[in-house]
Amino acid sequence: MKKIIDWINSNKFITFILLIIGIFLLGSLFTVFSFFGTARRVAESSLMGDVSYSPSLHGVNLESRSPVERQPGIPPFDGVTPQPEVGDRMTARKATQSLLVRDVKESTDAIERYVVSEGGYVVHKRVNQPEGSSSGYISVRVPTEKLESTLEFFADEAVRVVQETVSGEDITDRYEDTQAQLEVLERTKAIFEGLLEQATEFDEILRAQQEILKVQRQIDDVKGRIEYMEGIAKTALIEVNLSTDELELGYAPEGAWRPTVVFRRAVRSLVGTGRKIGGLVIWAG
Repeated sequence: MKKIIDWINSNKFITFILLIIGIFLLGSLFTVFSFFGTARRVAESSLMGDVSYSPSLHGVNLESRSPVERQPGIPPFDGVTPQPEVGDRMTARKATQSLLVRDVKESTDAIERYVVSEGGYVVHKRVNQPEGSSSGYISVRVPTEKLESTLEFFADEAVRVVQETVSGEDITDRYEDTQAQLEVLERTKAIFEGLLEQATEFDEILRAQQEILKVQRQIDDVKGRIEYMEGIAKTALIEVNLSTDELELGYAPEGAWRPTVVFRRAVRSLVGTGRKIGGLVIWAG
């Protein structure tokens, strides 16, 4: 024994390495024994008809157990996937229209008057009146429940609706996450305010005030995002493109040949060519 102790004292580093290796080997043996013990219990239970193997849930199929032995709080699977509640979901709705109209200015003014009368407002408005044809763009927001009636009014004001799309984006999860973030920030601010009341040193007071101001800025930013999401959920955005020429609306003719469309294109090409020739004559002169 004394020789072993003397050897350990003279070879401390080697002893330390051997000790680490021994601990590692013991841990590995313990893991192996635990694995075989678990496998043996599962095999015995399978032979007794208690459970059956299923790769879907860690090798154990809970549905094969009897109702008495099934884990409490786990309802039996009835083959129907649960559906999320959709009654209180927040949706940001958006619609776009391309309208062929007789007069762009009159149509945009009529759209603006109707939107204001329905409790909405104009976001952006633009009217172009070059030579040949005029075009315009107007984006508005109206109460979400009045989206369909507003689109019908816009269609009645036009000669023809060239294109119309309606879409929606579910923002419920984003809204709830932002509200949770606001609650955390408000609790953090309350903690710093409590520290400020207890602070007696100048450095402690200054640091607490700085932290409160920093958290308050974050709170204001989060509140702004919440108000924005509430606003876009209560109102629907409608973007309308208007023109007296259907070609300005990105419309592809349905027929293989339309004389009026060909004539308009030919006239535009002729006018453009004439302008270029006139410009060359002026430069040459």
